This record gives sequence, structure tokens and C-alpha cells, in this order.
Amino acid sequence: MTTATDPEAVEKTSRMGWTFESKRKTLIQTTARDDEICHELSVSHLPDQLFEDCYLKIESEELGVKFHFNAYDAIKAAKVTKEEAENDVKCMYHETWKKKGGVKTFYTGLHWTYDVQKYTGLVSGQELKEGGNIDMGLLQDTTQPILHFTASDLFEDDLDDCGTSKLSLKFRCMPTCWFVLLRQFIRVDRVQVLVKDVRWFHKFGSDEVALELITRKKQISDMADSDMAAAHTSDSPPLKLYNDPDRLAQTLPLDSHEKLKIDLC
Repeated sequence: MTTATDPEAVEKTSRMGWTFESKRKTLIQTTARDDEICHELSVSHLPDQLFEDCYLKIESEELGVKFHFNAYDAIKAAKVTKEEAENDVKCMYHETWKKKGGVKTFYTGLHWTYDVQKYTGLVSGQELKEGGNIDMGLLQDTTQPILHFTASDLFEDDLDDCGTSKLSLKFRCMPTCWFVLLRQFIRVDRVQVLVKDVRWFHKFGSDEVALELITRKKQISDMADSDMAAAHTSDSPPLKLYNDPDRLAQTLPLDSHEKLKIDLC
């Protein structure tokens, strides 16, 4: 196993018949394969920062199930048709430009916000079913040592200086369980803020892998910057917190919540 002190190291861990492999990169990386990826995906543009080398692989050969998380597959999930792109969220200047006759639509093949939609990672070997439960007590047990941890951004873009879109990945394996958090944070300034969580969880020895899909969203187009701080309440965070996806994941209104699972038996 490689050590965790090297920010670009490949780390491998095995536990209870499962193998975990990850690579992260802490420095900003613009992939040299940008043109090649655009050609492969039939798109004309990619996020400003694409961390293509970062990945997480989880596998149980005995159970016949594999998980793979990476930037390439995530961007592929953001592909849309021209018709779907027309219905994408617009930047705060759109109506002003439209009134002045200056709106031009450029179809890149991807959501303007790089919304990865229903991307939950590449999963093979089993089918998803309704149900599933994440044991928050195990995850919050601070007495358990962390055997394998990784945290990486897969991509980030400033949405033409009109906001931000970031997809991040976190993973930890403890003696009793493993947990994956794939989070997309999309903020379109003065229009909308959104946090989408994909959470995978497995308790060692159990007969399922649980999946939760949680989306939280708030329209902010009717609030000026000066109003945001004044409007700080328990359910309406001040402006500076609109840059904090971890806090927003706790405070934004719930838009959707779905529980699924993979049966391992």
C-alpha cells in the first residue's frame, strides 16, 4: 500500500472481502486530454478544471459488484440535447440581454451548469431496488479508526463568472463500514443554489449496499446581495454561506430524497 503523505499517490486497502483503490491530486490539473475528451464525447467545451486522474474504485469479487467514480464518466452524464439545453437554468443577465436583443445561445453538448443529473458512479454487477438505509450511528462513531480516506474534486467551473459548479468526492473505510459521498454544488448567482448528494453506504457483513439521493435547492433570483445578510434566519443563510456547500447541505430546503439499495445476497 502506498502512503497517504503523497498527494498524488494511489492508495489501496482491503477489508472484509472488499478492495478499495483511490487516487487524488491536490494541485489544479488541466488535463492534456481535453481535445481528445471533447472529441470522444462530441462536446465543444469542458469545465475549467478537470481532475481526470482522480478516481475511486470499490470492488468485491466474491459478491460480483464494482463501483467506479471518476471525472470522465461524470462529465459524460452531463450531456444534453439542444432541446434540453434550452431549458437549462439561465444566468442572471439573461433577461437583460434578451430585452436588448443580445442573447446568443451556444450549444456545447453539455449542461451549461455541468449538472451531472442522475450520475451515481459507474456500478456493475447488481441492480438497484427501492429501500436501503444508512446507519448514521456508525458513521458518527468517532471511536472508529479510519482505515482509508480520500477527498478529491473531480471538476470545477466558474460558469462564465456567473457562479460555480463543483463535483467533489469523499470516501472513508472504517472497521465496520465504508461510505462514499459524491456531492455536486451549483450556484448561479442571484438565480439558484443547489446541492446534490449521492451517498453510498455498506456495513460489513450486511446483505446490502444502501444508496441515498438527496437534492436541496433554493431560488435566489428575487433577493439582492444586500438583502441576503439581513434575511439570515434558520432556513435562509446569509450571502457568504452560499459559497459553503457543506453548510448548505444542512440548511437549504429539501427538493427530493430517494432511498435505494443493492442486494448482495
